[in-house]
Amino acid sequence: MAERSRRHEWINTCIAGGALLVAGAAAYFSWQANQLKSESLAILARSTDDCPFDMLSVAPNFPNSKVTMCWLVTLSNRSENRLSIVDYHVVEVLGDNSTEEISPYQHLETVEGKPLSLPINLDGGEGRQILVRALINVPPSVAEAITKIPEYKGDPTGLLSLRKVEEALAAADMDILGNKLPYTPPHRGMGRTNLLSMITGRGGTFNQSLTYEPFDGFH
Repeated sequence: MAERSRRHEWINTCIAGGALLVAGAAAYFSWQANQLKSESLAILARSTDDCPFDMLSVAPNFPNSKVTMCWLVTLSNRSENRLSIVDYHVVEVLGDNSTEEISPYQHLETVEGKPLSLPINLDGGEGRQILVRALINVPPSVAEAITKIPEYKGDPTGLLSLRKVEEALAAADMDILGNKLPYTPPHRGMGRTNLLSMITGRGGTFNQSLTYEPFDGFH
């Protein structure tokens, strides 16, 4: 009888322990889900030509040439919890809304143009503005015109600004996307869109379009 009683006590203990483990695991996964739900990262972006210019893949007849474009991106943590951005990537959005990896050439910088390292930590309610540089494809006519800009010919990896390139292209009756200037109303030419994804330490992903509109004059 005593042996049977001890056996029942052992079984009851195991059942109780198992129940505690199940309850603990359920509480953990519920907490983790709530943490993910509580993450809220707002991303606002606008293109800027106030940044250094660079062009890659220059070759005879200028196939597959790419130029660097810049966006000022504001990150805002709209939750109460501290949030860490641990990774990011940029892809090009094609005409059929599919995406394509453009290259490993993607940079995060401070608004002063200094390299920015990950992670980016934001306290609850905190916001921060950064500069994102990424590539877009340009047609051969644009790449060829850029190589004829005196400042570019003298120092193709120097301090030539994107705005200077846009001004030189506008004087040649085109914009950096290959649209002919001036536009014929109501057509303004084709724009270009990349997609920025920010990944948090808890595994959340937040996306924002990086749009570069057709040239509309200098402001």
